[in-house]
Amino acid sequence: SSFAELARHVAALAGSVNAPIGVMLEGGYDLQALSSSVVAALEAFSADGSAQPPRSVERTPLVEAAASVLGPYWKV
Repeated sequence: SSFAELARHVAALAGSVNAPIGVMLEGGYDLQALSSSVVAALEAFSADGSAQPPRSVERTPLVEAAASVLGPYWKV
């Protein structure tokens, strides 16, 4: 899920700077989707070594456009 993928990136970044991770829960309009997303994110944050490393995405024109906007602020 995209929430798990985002969580893997957050976990990798936090690990690279030795920082703790804080998580907040917001929303809840679709309880089934919310519960699935929470489980996916928590599994990605797991400390037992089962979390997958973040994956890369294909550099499509949309990704390139986003990278050009975000690049001055984050290494992309």
